[in-house]
Amino acid sequence: SVARHAEVRPALALAHFDCALGFRVTAEDSPRLVSILERVLHDANEAAELAKARAFRPRPVAAEPERPSCQVVSPAGRASPSYPSGSATVGAAYGEVFAALAPDHAAEAGRIGHEIAVSRMVCGMHYPSDVAEGETLGRAAFRQIAATPAFEADAIVARQEIARARVAGLTSPACAAERAALATPLP
Repeated sequence: SVARHAEVRPALALAHFDCALGFRVTAEDSPRLVSILERVLHDANEAAELAKARAFRPRPVAAEPERPSCQVVSPAGRASPSYPSGSATVGAAYGEVFAALAPDHAAEAGRIGHEIAVSRMVCGMHYPSDVAEGETLGRAAFRQIAATPAFEADAIVARQEIARARVAGLTSPACAAERAALATPLP
């Protein structure tokens, strides 16, 4: 769901990728993957915050106070800067992580990263250019992280965690509902 994509904390954001991967990866069984996502969250958010500090653009929900949002927005959230989207930055970076660790699902992982980004527009939190710049920043942040020896060492273990999740074959019940909804012809 669009509102669910607002959640980018690593242990919870794993679920965004269940259907794209075709199996469930849990935080309990994948501590190294969560560690990678925590580093990505930190670095991607930092990149977005540095960019936001250069110029203030109000969020759509601040510029148009009557505009609905699909999440609860505090007054401080409404007043925070819109450009670039930090959640889009993180979502795109997460998509790159999963694409690197499960390359047979790279396209699907990238699509989910993009959906996380687009959800920020749908929810009235960002403009299209906020999201586009966020996605660009997220991919750049991931490239910097992926170029480090620490990432490669962590990636080896994370791939093993993903391989165990594949073998376990757990799936999310939400995936069947998502497939059915996507297969429904539009009027």
